[in-house]
Amino acid sequence: MASLAKFLVVTLLAVSLLPSPATAQLSANFYSTSCPNLLTIVRNAMTQAVNNEARMAASILRLFFHDCFVNGCDASILLDDTATLTGEKNAGPNRNSARGFQVIDTIKTRVDAACNATVSCADILALAARDGVVLLGGQTWTVPLGRRDARTASQSAANSQIPGPSSSLATLVNMFSNKGLSARDMTVLHPGPVRQQLLQGPGGQARALPLRPGAVQRWVPGRRRHGVQQQRRFFPQGLRRRHGQAGELEPADWEKWRGQKELQED
Repeated sequence: MASLAKFLVVTLLAVSLLPSPATAQLSANFYSTSCPNLLTIVRNAMTQAVNNEARMAASILRLFFHDCFVNGCDASILLDDTATLTGEKNAGPNRNSARGFQVIDTIKTRVDAACNATVSCADILALAARDGVVLLGGQTWTVPLGRRDARTASQSAANSQIPGPSSSLATLVNMFSNKGLSARDMTVLHPGPVRQQLLQGPGGQARALPLRPGAVQRWVPGRRRHGVQQQRRFFPQGLRRRHGQAGELEPADWEKWRGQKELQED
């Protein structure tokens, strides 16, 4: 678990450094003189938001991830639509998904009250995402600061660059690769859709994947085990309930999917 937490920190740091046309020279001490209480203001606001709704920490992290995936971490996702601008908020991957805008607005108001027109929304979003992770027990990391806010946004870029829930596994891998991120980074930042792709049955319906014979073994003292399934008591109970002892689908599941497969082949 500790190694996964460390990997999450490294992945999020990599995301925060995705190149942006509006990025200046970044430094953790960028606001040490111009806005010395910045970190405290953001942390206190996030503490209040997470205390009100624990899910908000994940929502802010997702907001940060979606922002960074389109032309870098420039807060373009925060821009509202205008008569001359169609923003990213209502892009397909963001609609009914990205949330927490009001929390960032609240933090920005408090920061501006302390040091007006000094701190970018992009930096506030990056700090808020980090603090949300820490508030839920995750590891902390140093946030490079000094980003500049975008003055425009692109809904078409958001539609094409942000991974969507219906994207194929190959498309997801390619999207993350284009950002310099690995498949493992993808499983950390976008676990839901990846899991859906891996657990699809005939017709795209979710199902339990068949495991190879011997995947779940009965533990015998003194016998060496192989792979990740080293002891039966450590294998997830949810999967054990859906799969037989040898790793095959239970008869009820097999009959259900065999019938659908035969219909597809006819």
